[in-house]
Amino acid sequence: MSEFSTVLSRFVKEKDVNVYRLAKYCGYDRANLYKVMRGERKPPSLEVLNLLCEYMHLSPAEEEILEENYEITMVGHDNYYRRKNVMKFFSDFSMTSNLENVLPTVEIKEDFEIPNSSYMLLRGNYEINSALFHIIADETKNQKGHIQILAQPEHALGNLLAMRGNTSNEIIIDHIICLDNKPEIAYSKSNYTLDCLKHILPLYNYNYDYNTWYYYADLGSLGRNFSVFPYMILTSKYVCMLSDDLQDGYLSNDPELIKMMKERFEKYRRRAHRLVENVQGEIEQQYRIMGMLMANPYPKYAFHMSPCMMAVLDRELIEKYLEPQLPQREELVKVLCEYISNLQKQDMTYVCSMEGILQFIETGIISEFPKEMYQLPDKEDRMELVKRLFDEEKAGKVHILKKNIGDLKAELYLCITPESGLLRFAVPSKNVLKDISLEESGLVSVFYDFCENLSPELFYSEEEAKRIIFG
Repeated sequence: MSEFSTVLSRFVKEKDVNVYRLAKYCGYDRANLYKVMRGERKPPSLEVLNLLCEYMHLSPAEEEILEENYEITMVGHDNYYRRKNVMKFFSDFSMTSNLENVLPTVEIKEDFEIPNSSYMLLRGNYEINSALFHIIADETKNQKGHIQILAQPEHALGNLLAMRGNTSNEIIIDHIICLDNKPEIAYSKSNYTLDCLKHILPLYNYNYDYNTWYYYADLGSLGRNFSVFPYMILTSKYVCMLSDDLQDGYLSNDPELIKMMKERFEKYRRRAHRLVENVQGEIEQQYRIMGMLMANPYPKYAFHMSPCMMAVLDRELIEKYLEPQLPQREELVKVLCEYISNLQKQDMTYVCSMEGILQFIETGIISEFPKEMYQLPDKEDRMELVKRLFDEEKAGKVHILKKNIGDLKAELYLCITPESGLLRFAVPSKNVLKDISLEESGLVSVFYDFCENLSPELFYSEEEAKRIIFG
């Protein structure tokens, strides 16, 4: 029995539906419908699925259950939930909020005091969070502060870092996390690596030089192993060792112990791998993206709700609208033109939304560039650029979503190939665009799979899109 056949059979039985009449109403062979209900035949078309729901008078909630199990049967458990998790990742993304949406609320004792003794025992979340907050606060006062973390990102530590994230000093944070070496998600219905990315991205909104590394292990066995204090937080003055449930720990300011643990941490870091990597510098960003796109012959995707105008710009428009006072302007024009020329040669599919296109026509904002880098195109040039989106020789294949996936005000830009990927997002507190390259193969794979398998039903046809835009 498949998931769909199980649910369909249950509804037929619960609602006392005559299968012969149901099949006749749907224009579907009765014998084949019985085979579908026994799991001996694949589910029928979406058109027949809608007729099944209609005849059985399913409620909206029941329709959703049947449709979900239809999708699971058609694409498989792992594929269904993997793609659903990526959809949720984009839908939930916001750099303007704090970490409350993804991490538990943290309670701390403001007047918590760390004794002068060489170590202190910690018991319970309240005491541990209070101690961590104070050692983080102490380190952020250091102009060359450095925090080293060996712990999972979903714990309250992220909120503690956010509470001290507006320091005037740029603090280096090196964070090592464990990823599951058994990534099957059929039972958990979640993708842990994607969840980790969701937890760490908001930390880029703060004044930290934040770096993440990963190693693989069986996450399900971590809590069952006899590791007394598997988590560790290091600053220049303290080392804090914690149990995996964050209920017990100890804090020490012993210089020799701190030195030994820092050496141990560096040994672990050298053996770990980058999860994501910061891409620095505006021109370097362009070269990095270009290198990523040109490095392999595979089909590529650019996914963001605002339309990608890079592929349809030309030298005339760049010269016209690039701010005249930009440093090294001539060099930047040259880099952009080379990038656009190479981009137009790629097997590229662009995914944007109708709302994103209409917003560009209204505002002229080109989301790929920082706002201070260019002047807004006039209305005539905006319409010309939108027309070029439908020129496949210049713009590649453009797929226009009927509804946004995510928030246009807090947009996440994804450029992905089967081998590499790049995320770009605005950091409101710093008023900059941040680029990070995806280094872990599982992240690259889930994002590429998502883009490659977006349902055609999500998109307008070219004729529909042109009618809405141009009338």
